[in-house]
Amino acid sequence: MLSLYDLDQKSAKRWQTLAEQCQRILKEQQITPESPGTILRDVATLIEFVGSGGIVTKGRNANLPMDCLPELNRRASYSIQPGLKRALLRDYPNVAGTFILLRVMDLLQARGNCLVAWPAALEFWRGLNPTEQYFALLDALLFQARSSVLGGEIRRQEEQAFGTTAIFLGQLSDRWRNFNHYESARYLGLSGQLPPWYLFLLRQFGLVEIRPMPLVCGNQ
Repeated sequence: MLSLYDLDQKSAKRWQTLAEQCQRILKEQQITPESPGTILRDVATLIEFVGSGGIVTKGRNANLPMDCLPELNRRASYSIQPGLKRALLRDYPNVAGTFILLRVMDLLQARGNCLVAWPAALEFWRGLNPTEQYFALLDALLFQARSSVLGGEIRRQEEQAFGTTAIFLGQLSDRWRNFNHYESARYLGLSGQLPPWYLFLLRQFGLVEIRPMPLVCGNQ
């Protein structure tokens, strides 16, 4: 957990100023289904796709089956090209992150060999206004979301997601920042502190913008 008491005076002052700026922005921010970011729209898309009738799954983690992933990718706000013939859910970070949030919030549940949108949870969800929905999702991202939902073990760094996210966002500004190969692997790679699905969620929440670095061809 990030604490101002762990920082030197200069850094603590900077973080305090940043916190005050964030509080002001939050008070002024109007949250709608379309902004900030696309998270509410993407959540609605996935819930509608699964539906109360559910879809049949084969894996023990009740993940979305491979044959529906290309369609979900097309419907997502940010479509990607996974570059794999048999891409799994983890290879679609633009879908995987939304799926993880809905699983840890019990909006999507496994029932037998089916994945369903759970009616009781869905009724409660739809009774919330956009602001309440947005912050419920943000809370799930910071304190509950784990790669283990997709399968595998819980990674230690994900248990400190709040502090990691705060430090990462604190390094950014309104100017583009390039991440070199080492930084990308450390922070943003498959085994990094912020896995691809997490980074995509930060984008969906409207907290960051992402663009690939242009390729630089060296002399042959």
